[in-house]
Amino acid sequence: ITRELEENPGDHKVLNFSQFLVMLALIREKLQQHQIPFQYFDGSYTAIQREQAINEFQNNQACRVFLISLKAGGMGLNLTAAD
Repeated sequence: ITRELEENPGDHKVLNFSQFLVMLALIREKLQQHQIPFQYFDGSYTAIQREQAINEFQNNQACRVFLISLKAGGMGLNLTAAD
């Protein structure tokens, strides 16, 4: 993901779903190392935290990646900013 984002700057946004929180944690770490802005949520987030993460991803052009736990984001999610 990091290589693709660094080689292709622009307006495209990425949704990354995973069933495994460990995988999301590894991706988060790499994004942070490469200073790539992202949002994240899993089942531990409150409704307010979830809404804040969604709003940031939808409205912040610099935020190009959203990492989402399948269980937390599998239903009722409308992310129109992503490709």
